[in-house]
Amino acid sequence: MRPLAGLLLVMLAGGSQARVPLVRVPFVGCPSDGQLGPQAAPKSGKAPRLARRIAKDLAFYGYGDGPGSLGPRGWHCIGLYGSNGSFLLITPERHRADEFFSEKLVAITGPAVQISYSLAGTSGRLDVMPVIARYFPRYKPFLREMKKLNLDFGPLPKGPYRFDVINKRTQDFVRFTTPPWREGEGTNSRLVPSNLPIDGIRKIVGSNDEPDLVSAEVRLPPNLTSLTDIILTQASKR
Repeated sequence: MRPLAGLLLVMLAGGSQARVPLVRVPFVGCPSDGQLGPQAAPKSGKAPRLARRIAKDLAFYGYGDGPGSLGPRGWHCIGLYGSNGSFLLITPERHRADEFFSEKLVAITGPAVQISYSLAGTSGRLDVMPVIARYFPRYKPFLREMKKLNLDFGPLPKGPYRFDVINKRTQDFVRFTTPPWREGEGTNSRLVPSNLPIDGIRKIVGSNDEPDLVSAEVRLPPNLTSLTDIILTQASKR
């Protein structure tokens, strides 16, 4: 484990072992849109406490019942929600929800933080199933049950993407890096290949019968890459 990552685990725990003063990072409410229509950004919300020297560069972005995430301070955010799950995008530039409801796919070419929650008991299973096929054999009985329903989800992958680096893998968690200019798990999102790598996680948080999925992708510019570990560590705590 890298020294910074080990320090982050102590600071995120916030327990008696933490020897550095912790401060709460600012909360940033995100506007959102979905089945119930546009929702205004909340004015307040929960945010983690971190060491001051790290917290100064971060904010916690979130909306309603949707997922929240740490991200570089001063960025913009938008949330999307529906029966399939929920999604949060944090970027230096501002995006509107209606961009994501058009027929033309919104492709994020620059830095971004994404986090999503996909529900296996709804159409969110179309996002969950390929991830199970690639990384989590423990949950393959779920795939067999879905095939019995004769759903049109196409062929499932046989394993991880060829060029991805798998940094950590357990029966329900994987941490990966998609290299620059490569298709991979990191670009299996709204991010498209660029000159920067994408770090991310996939985590099963549901039951064997309905294995819901947490996904997060982080692509930061070189001057902010020190924030990647702490953003993904926080995302994996869901």
